[in-house]
Amino acid sequence: MAHNSAMFLHQAIVCVANSHLELPFDIAELALESEIVNISSPVLSIIEVRTLIEQAYQTPFEKATQTFIIEVTQITFEAQNALLKILEEPPVTSRFILIIRPDTTLLPTLRSRLQEIINTNKASSTLPEEFINFLQFPICKRMAVITKITKNKDVMALAVLATGLSLWLSQNSSLLKPTLTKQLLWCLSTLKMRGAGKKMLWEEIAFLLPLLNEPR
Repeated sequence: MAHNSAMFLHQAIVCVANSHLELPFDIAELALESEIVNISSPVLSIIEVRTLIEQAYQTPFEKATQTFIIEVTQITFEAQNALLKILEEPPVTSRFILIIRPDTTLLPTLRSRLQEIINTNKASSTLPEEFINFLQFPICKRMAVITKITKNKDVMALAVLATGLSLWLSQNSSLLKPTLTKQLLWCLSTLKMRGAGKKMLWEEIAFLLPLLNEPR
């Protein structure tokens, strides 16, 4: 277990773990010296980050500093840019711990502002059940799922599928034809861009992903 003071040579750190229970330091010990603000969200939005920023610039009530523990699966593009701005010139009384999953995508500019700590022993390599089901479906059923999700504007469901695709590629890219890997990676990276046609991209992914009984 690393000592807390050594962890905070940097004002903002990012930990790759399943949850705050797997952090390589003791939150209870940290709470003795800093006020803890817990933020947990499957998909961190720009609205949540704006609230965080407003609170970060406020003076802590009882201790000299406040520490924001931000536990997320995905972070929207706008939210990442907002986080980047506050981390470029963070308030002197605020510190930040970002807890992300192994397949969470961070902008390179945001990641460069964070001291990265990878908990390799406990980082999850388990595919989301929703993506496993999607992979097992025939193409017609995959298309039906995509149509339903996009029609309902279910951002969470799309985020979970994207998370599964990212992790699946990291585990299977060496087994796929290079051209197929390249196509799927392009679709995955384009999904994260603003204004991207999510439905068309997921339809392309549905066709590209191998069926379980067909050769890769």
